[in-house]
Amino acid sequence: MNRIEAILLSLLSGFFILIILACQSKTVTGTLGGSSSPQLISGSIELLAGHVGSTGNFDGIGSNSGFNNPTFLTTDSQGNAYVLDAVALRKITPQGVVTTIDNLMSNGGVAVNNGYIYVVINKTIQKYSADGSASTLVAGSAGNSGSADGNGSAATFSSPAGMAFDSAGNLYVVDSGNSTIRKITPNGDVTTLAGSPGVTGSADGLGSNARFLQPWAICVDHNNGNIYVTDVPNNNVRMITPAGNVTTIAGATGVQGTADGIGTNAQFNNPYGIAIDSAGNLYVADKSNNTIRAITPGGSVSTLAGVGTTFGYADGTGGTARLSSPMGIAMDANGDILVADNQNSVIRKVTSAGVVTTLAGAYPVSGASDGLGAAATFTSPWAIVVDSNGNVYVADTQNHAIRKITPDGVVTTVSSAFTSVTALAIDSSDVLYVANGRAVEKVTTSGVITLLAGSIGNIGHANGIGAAATFNYIGGLTVDTQGNVYVSDTYNSMVRKIAPDGTVTTIAGSWGNTDLVDGVGTAAAFYDLEGITVAPDGTLFVADLGNCKIRKIAPDTTVTTLAGDYWGGCGDQDGAGTNALFNVPWDIKYIDGSLYVSDLFNNKVKNIKLDGTVTTFLGSSTYFGTQLGSLTSALSYPRGIAAGPSNSLFISESNVIVKVNRSHY
Repeated sequence: MNRIEAILLSLLSGFFILIILACQSKTVTGTLGGSSSPQLISGSIELLAGHVGSTGNFDGIGSNSGFNNPTFLTTDSQGNAYVLDAVALRKITPQGVVTTIDNLMSNGGVAVNNGYIYVVINKTIQKYSADGSASTLVAGSAGNSGSADGNGSAATFSSPAGMAFDSAGNLYVVDSGNSTIRKITPNGDVTTLAGSPGVTGSADGLGSNARFLQPWAICVDHNNGNIYVTDVPNNNVRMITPAGNVTTIAGATGVQGTADGIGTNAQFNNPYGIAIDSAGNLYVADKSNNTIRAITPGGSVSTLAGVGTTFGYADGTGGTARLSSPMGIAMDANGDILVADNQNSVIRKVTSAGVVTTLAGAYPVSGASDGLGAAATFTSPWAIVVDSNGNVYVADTQNHAIRKITPDGVVTTVSSAFTSVTALAIDSSDVLYVANGRAVEKVTTSGVITLLAGSIGNIGHANGIGAAATFNYIGGLTVDTQGNVYVSDTYNSMVRKIAPDGTVTTIAGSWGNTDLVDGVGTAAAFYDLEGITVAPDGTLFVADLGNCKIRKIAPDTTVTTLAGDYWGGCGDQDGAGTNALFNVPWDIKYIDGSLYVSDLFNNKVKNIKLDGTVTTFLGSSTYFGTQLGSLTSALSYPRGIAAGPSNSLFISESNVIVKVNRSHY
């Protein structure tokens, strides 16, 4: 799904001030290290470089408030906005005053009706008083997944997401896990309006004859009762009449793109939030395009704010504004659009003319200064590698540069001559391999840059030698002991091999085949690859980001699924092999006989033994942000991972690079 460009979320959040802190060692307990039983782990997390930014959970006015990955968003008749972020239900007044209603971890949507707030909690819909002091069950059975219709707790849901009320007080719920649309009457009767539980696809039709694929958000036109739903992986917007008749009104089914146009000639890339104004115009948070799209009643789709596939943070008008993975969206009392700008952790306001401002939350400062300690700044660090002398090399993505941090904390710029740095690898001679645009370049220890393979500006999937070969976004690099470089060719969903002479071959996956299929070589299929690593015996391991799986490629090119629920999709669960769940696995490294994976949307680093046993090595299910100290401290979008000297591990987060001292593994 070209979700990388949107998921390239946190890479924006820079301002890296180099600070070296003394190591603090703590002992914590947990199910770490590949065993299901608790064991003692001695380790610490210390700040290597960077500034902990403004992402967080604190109330205040405007930029003096902080959010933590805001997702769902709704408004009431007085113009107050209600936002669900990773750890709380928040309220924003029209003047930008932010308060916390309740500290909770919702796994679904939020809606407001008659002064009450409705929130998805643990597969149920709960009704909260306006101040959050009391809640009652509306429908669903806590912790029980299913698709049963019925009254109140007799009904069951599977991953309920967006919610919206009609003028009669009926609540419509997107049951994303069942790929259905459910209706809850004011007396709590739950019925399935459209779709068939557990049967996915994309088909228009009446009631159970319709098909959806993980729909997410919903809104209702109070003028005629029609319901609109974003069908995320299908990349389209669907309309459902009150009688349950489903039609596709915008977006080419299954096609990822940025094209404006009429109806199904338009293209989206993971449309998430949706809202409707009084004139019947729809507004869509096109998450992976980092844009806000408008759909007229006649079906004409245009881009209101942002630039397709270009993420960032900037207020402005139309194409001068930048967003990063917008998700929730709602209309305020003035007819303006409020947006949960997820990866920037701010709430934005967009006028009908496309003028974008920041209503609440603060975005960190960034920079590109070399220097020692606090004099050094970065902007959006991604991949990191460590050379034989303990120097850390950082892909400073937004600065189009490679930065070097010495063990003494001196930051210098190796080169700023790159178009886009998305991945790094380093060989035994300390030669750097850099993914620059759609090419792989070599950087010697003296700073000499040469092309190894690919062409910076040319998209393709051709094998060949040097510049004759083409790639389509390089998400990961690794190099073996013979000097062969292996590439995660992300949008081609292929694994490519570059020999030392620049000869490119495809060893797994095939062009145009985006799926989840184990098999040999090109018979296997992936869905948006990101990190890749190689073991000493030549076995490759790759983060299959789109499928939320870790895949294994044997030296004979046999592809198997090592970890991640084969059919269960994304989530957060430790376990053996396919009983484990990931949520956007990003980077992966083979270190000391096991694997370390940055589980981006779970804000964790997970360890995988070679038998497929997955445990949480670093991070918390409860907290988000950058915390130093124990291995259960919070992380903020961990991305790059690299093994350092003296049993250390370096991790790039949204605002910092941290060093983890491991006692074992």
